[in-house]
Formats: sequence, structure tokens, C-alpha cells
Amino acid sequence: MRTVIRAIIRSGVEMVYSQGFNPHPRFSLPLPRNVGLASDDELFCVRIEPCPACDDGISYAELIARQLPDGFELVDVEVHQQSVAYQPIEVEYIVKADPLSE
Repeated sequence: MRTVIRAIIRSGVEMVYSQGFNPHPRFSLPLPRNVGLASDDELFCVRIEPCPACDDGISYAELIARQLPDGFELVDVEVHQQSVAYQPIEVEYIVKADPLSE
């Protein structure tokens, strides 16, 4: 999460922050993984302010992807004009288990 948040900050895209004594970005993982589980991809939601640079033909995905470190790939960005609640319908997990060696 921190890598993605830092890439968004470096890209110049302004995030919406929570109110209060210690504000933090309005960022969420709709399908969080349990501790100790790895994944090949993640879905995240972040609230942002409109970006003036994106009016010049540069997309949010291009701005953020330029700031990601090697090994990270931004697959898609969807922008909604109003608040949207993400509701997962189906999740598929593949569990690989190594047989016990004696």
C-alpha cells in the first residue's frame, strides 16, 4: 500500500485526506488478503481531486505508472465522478501446497 500511495504522491495526483488530528489518504483495499498470504495482483480504491494535467491528454494511469518501481505494473484505472461503493461478487483463490518431505 505504501508503494502505491508514494507513487500517487510523486505523480502529482492530489489525494483526498481524512479529517482529524492525523490525516491519511482515503485509500482502501476492497479484497484484503490475510496475513502471510501472497498475491500476484491487488485491487485498490483511492479518492482523488480532479487533475488539471489529465485534461491535456495525459491519463491518471500514465502519471502514476511512471512513478512505480520496477516490478510493479498498473493494469487499469477507472475514474468515477461520484462516490462508488465497491462490492465484490466473486473471489477465486488458488492454494499451492508442497507435500511434506521425510
